[in-house]
Parts: sequence; structure tokens; C-alpha cells
Amino acid sequence: MSALTPPVALTAHSAAGIAGGDPVKTSFQSFKLGLGGFIIPFMFIYNSTLLLVGSTVDIIIGVITALIGCFAFASAIQNYLLNLELQLWQRVALFAAAFLLVGLVGPLTFVGLALLIVICIIQYRRRIIIQAAARVAKNRHSA
Repeated sequence: MSALTPPVALTAHSAAGIAGGDPVKTSFQSFKLGLGGFIIPFMFIYNSTLLLVGSTVDIIIGVITALIGCFAFASAIQNYLLNLELQLWQRVALFAAAFLLVGLVGPLTFVGLALLIVICIIQYRRRIIIQAAARVAKNRHSA
């Protein structure tokens, strides 16, 4: 992980040199992208089914909730979900959902899943409204 994160960030600096970009900006972007890798060890601690300990059903449920939690975490880090920028409260809620999903499978897992679903629905509705407004503006412009 030291190859991704500042202050070393050897791969990020190499990639910036190849792409002709700013090494510092590239290293901080690589850090943001690599944050998901930092929570994986904690996922193993709080959810032993990820180590394939337990029944088959528990393992499948644990892996699926961990994957969904990683998706929520990545969306919160990147500040985007369904090609739309998140509002601050949505970002905070996604962080909360991510941590509820990567922990022990139980009642709080469903709370995290519900948070994620609500935010996805809100983002999807915002996306439909934005697309409809763009179509109306295009039609007005062409007429």
C-alpha cells in the first residue's frame, strides 16, 4: 500500500510522469482510490465469515454484504453515485452504511442496506429529473 499512498507513492509518481500530470494530485487521487484496501483487514476482524468460517449461507451473506459495503465506501470516497455528485448528508450516510455493512451481519446490516437503497433511489430520481430538464432545454433550443 505504500506504493499508492503519500508521501512515498512510487506508483502514483510514476503514473503521473507517464501521463504528464501533477505527481502530488495523482498521489492523493491514488490514496483515495486505495482507501478501500485499508478497511479490508478490519472487515476480516469484524466479520469472520469473510475468512470462510461458518456455514455456507453465512459465508455467502457475509461476502455479499461486504461487497455492497465496499461499494458504498467507494461511492462515499469518490463523492459520486449513479453518475451524480453526492450531497454532504448523502456522503455521510454512505459512510455510515458502509461501516454498518462491513461489520457483523445482524440487524444493523439491514439498516446499512436500507440507507444505501434510499440514497440510490434519491440519486436515481435526481438523475431522471436532470435528464428530463436537459431534454426540455434541448427541445427549446432546437425550436
